[in-house]
Amino acid sequence: YTSSVVRTLGDKLGERPSLRDFSAVGDGATDDTTAIAAALSAVAARGGGELLVDSGTYKITAALTIPTGVTLTGYGAKSVFTPVGTLSTGTGWFDITGTGARLDNFTFEGGTTTACGVFYDTYGTPDFNDQPLDPLLTGNSSIWLHPGAHNAKIQRVTITHTGGYAILIDAVDGDIRNVRIL
Repeated sequence: YTSSVVRTLGDKLGERPSLRDFSAVGDGATDDTTAIAAALSAVAARGGGELLVDSGTYKITAALTIPTGVTLTGYGAKSVFTPVGTLSTGTGWFDITGTGARLDNFTFEGGTTTACGVFYDTYGTPDFNDQPLDPLLTGNSSIWLHPGAHNAKIQRVTITHTGGYAILIDAVDGDIRNVRIL
């Protein structure tokens, strides 16, 4: 292009790291948890930035922490996370604990299709003794914002068939500020 600046291929490719750069496969069968965690850590180590979720279905088997300043960006319904297994108490599949974490434009397919309800009643016997953070309710929550999660943004994320809360904003033991869900 006539007004363009000459740059090396390394500069150009280094602008937007993707999950596949860290050996995530995205075939729905391979456990991509370790590769995704490595990608998130690498982007955080460089001070944050955007991490691309390539088109594919990413199987995850453990909670992933979205670090401060990292944006996980996909291609909508073409970028899918599918959890397998059960999480330990107090975690979500995507945990947000820091400042400026972002989730954008992907699908979370929880795989849980059993409908259930919770009975809260001041006159009867409630199911969970008015404890919204009971492990039976929070287990396998899709996105969990923990105390200290400030300036987080969740946009264009589709959550289906979640096993716990779709999005849990947990300010029981600390402050959470400026969360935007679009």
